[in-house]
Amino acid sequence: MKIDALYRWPSKSKLVFSNKRGRVYLASRDRRLDLADSLMWDAQPTRTLYMSLSTEAPAWRRWTDENLKLIEARVRYSLGFDGYWVSLKRLTEPGTRPPLCTRPFQWRLQIRTPA
Repeated sequence: MKIDALYRWPSKSKLVFSNKRGRVYLASRDRRLDLADSLMWDAQPTRTLYMSLSTEAPAWRRWTDENLKLIEARVRYSLGFDGYWVSLKRLTEPGTRPPLCTRPFQWRLQIRTPA
């Protein structure tokens, strides 16, 4: 895994975080978006959010398993660095021909505060 993948989102990315009903809490194109600072500011003990990510980066054509693992490592790093525990579940089905990265891929994030 490239070390840069732990610190920045892919170029030309759009991240959207919402609740189950689709209410958007945060939308960002910031490649250095820190999830702990942006999502856990109100000290809730647990939080379930839905994260969608799309990118128009030339190096990111399709949502391959490798690409998905890079994003999931980025989520874990961003939250885990501040001591949060996170469980990720892929909600978008990659299928036999993975969808284009220009289409949002969605995960459910269950986040718990440090003990």
